[in-house]
Amino acid sequence: MLIYAFAELYPSPFKPYHDVQFAAFCEAGHTLRIFSFGGHRGELHPGAQRLRLVERTRSLPATLKNLPALAPELLAAVLASPAGALRTARTVSAVSRSAKDSLMATARALRLPAAPPDLCLVHGLLAQLQLGFLKALYPGVPVALYYHGGELPGIPVPHPERVAAAFASVDLVFTNTRSSRQNAIERGCEAAKIVVSPVGFDLRDFPEPRSRGYRRDGLLRLLSVGRLSEEKGTLFALQALQALGARARAGIRYRIVGDGPEAGRLRRFVRERSLEGIVQLAGVISNAGLHQEYSSADVLLLPSAKRGTWEENQACVVQAAMLSGALVAASRTGGVAESTAPCLQRFSFAPEDPAAIASVLEELCGLDEAAMAALGAEARRWTAQRYDIDEANRHLLETVVALRAARGAPSPGAGPG
Repeated sequence: MLIYAFAELYPSPFKPYHDVQFAAFCEAGHTLRIFSFGGHRGELHPGAQRLRLVERTRSLPATLKNLPALAPELLAAVLASPAGALRTARTVSAVSRSAKDSLMATARALRLPAAPPDLCLVHGLLAQLQLGFLKALYPGVPVALYYHGGELPGIPVPHPERVAAAFASVDLVFTNTRSSRQNAIERGCEAAKIVVSPVGFDLRDFPEPRSRGYRRDGLLRLLSVGRLSEEKGTLFALQALQALGARARAGIRYRIVGDGPEAGRLRRFVRERSLEGIVQLAGVISNAGLHQEYSSADVLLLPSAKRGTWEENQACVVQAAMLSGALVAASRTGGVAESTAPCLQRFSFAPEDPAAIASVLEELCGLDEAAMAALGAEARRWTAQRYDIDEANRHLLETVVALRAARGAPSPGAGPG
């Protein structure tokens, strides 16, 4: 199958699921072209490095400011086929809202291949807002949006009419959880076009632990991983630690991995409450280091809270932790509960409630090594059965093939990646 994949940002070390999905498409024999509106430097998944996915990526203009840098290539496209460029401009302008939108859509479309793919897969609502012309540009080609949920705090929320129009401009909407499916419906998406399909993991990255220990030296090792920002709720976790008795705190070590706007505030809280011997803010670490963190932790602590349109969706750190054998204690927000093994649900808690977190931590402190090992093994089996990237991609593409068949289109073939 020839797949054109679009992302708001690629490469992005903060969205490793792009690397994993794209690499799996290529390894399965599909032909992949990637287009993005920007990217971040940083460490990529080994599969993305091996397959040189960044080299497969072509940039698209995000704003008018990007056009001068792309002007030579856009001019070359026009000169190579003036009639084709004119047809493209007319096609995308017909579905544009304004002269500016028409100009940007034309510039983006001229950066895309003339040959139609078998599938256009757009990651993220914000990207689809800029690609509403795809169905017009490639008539008959399924356009699928992978909806990852609402906008992070600090990112402008699009007008509801634009959101509904973005959903209307695609044939299929894949999303991680039942919770995010409901969120998409509430934002104007037709329920019939939504398919729940979780983000998958390369299970080769998470081999069966051979000698994983728990409660080493009698300590309960907690880990939080993610952006240090208000919606991640890390301050609530620190407040819960402070609320525990001195004896309970002495038996806990808490590592916080990540960086963000709340880092300074969290460090001050740790210092002012004399928690330095218990809490360590580790900053950003490598992929290999992150895998070691998951393998060394007894419990992943995810105290996230809803902010604006954003709510924790699948929470991929939860599955990464469980695949590494760690237990999970998480707030009951968004799609987290349905993405966490049933055997660990007892350790969930209400969002923004330090007392509830403290109660869960006390229960976890009461578990011995054997009990934790049994829970960790069960959670790992549950996760591996549900979050294999090969199965996730197969489900996604089978859904697309079924849509094509319903339209009377021939089944796409696989080509070299």
